[in-house]
Amino acid sequence: MTSEQGGRHVERVVGTGTDDFDRVRSRVESLVRLGAASFIVPSRVTMARGDQVAVTEPPREHDTLRAVLDARGALRAGECVWLGVAVAEALAVLHKGGLVHGALDGDAVVIDGGRVRLARLVDGDDDAHAADDIAA
Repeated sequence: MTSEQGGRHVERVVGTGTDDFDRVRSRVESLVRLGAASFIVPSRVTMARGDQVAVTEPPREHDTLRAVLDARGALRAGECVWLGVAVAEALAVLHKGGLVHGALDGDAVVIDGGRVRLARLVDGDDDAHAADDIAA
């Protein structure tokens, strides 16, 4: 998966072909219906050159969990609790809506000021389960 950042948006390739296009578009529609402020949902799904499926997302103006850990090392205990609770609450909304993340990692957790948001919500494996999200 690749990305290209413009001034106000980021376009990332998330698949290839019409099956991926239909799957990603359907997933974005489902995420929009959930309407959770804790989700960073692509604003657009397109077919690009070579049948590549691309999504358009807001630019990353905030740190990912991976960037924080790379810069600072381990989190403080209170930060771990705060972050864990926020991620668990966001996953609960996702799972209650019948969806799973499927690609949860340090790059998918965005620390946006005083809140935590989940990104890369269309990157997951179709075979993923809620238990995979919890384990991640």
